[in-house]
Amino acid sequence: MLPKEMLVPDMDSLQKLIRSVAAERLEGVDVLETQVERAAGEDGDPILLVNVIYDDAKGRPPVAVTIPFLRHLVTALTEEADEEAFPVVSYVAVSEVSQLDPDPDQEGTEDAGL
Repeated sequence: MLPKEMLVPDMDSLQKLIRSVAAERLEGVDVLETQVERAAGEDGDPILLVNVIYDDAKGRPPVAVTIPFLRHLVTALTEEADEEAFPVVSYVAVSEVSQLDPDPDQEGTEDAGL
């Protein structure tokens, strides 16, 4: 029998599954990208930090879509990927992406020499 840590789904598989559920369940939301990262919650339990990057030209995703998405995502992760980590989902407008993760190679930025 394989050790439990070897049974954890790889990130590519999780990414594909999350994209698939987002495409199916986030109706009316122009999802541009999904990002996933493993982490530990404050209680030490495993979590998945999921960013759903969307085009905000139509506004924010409605709660009537985002709440059921989380339920379907938890079900898919549990049943299809045997994933135990709980997904913590953030919706990030594409207009906010540069504010969250500035690119050091972006024109106009300089190395502070630190």
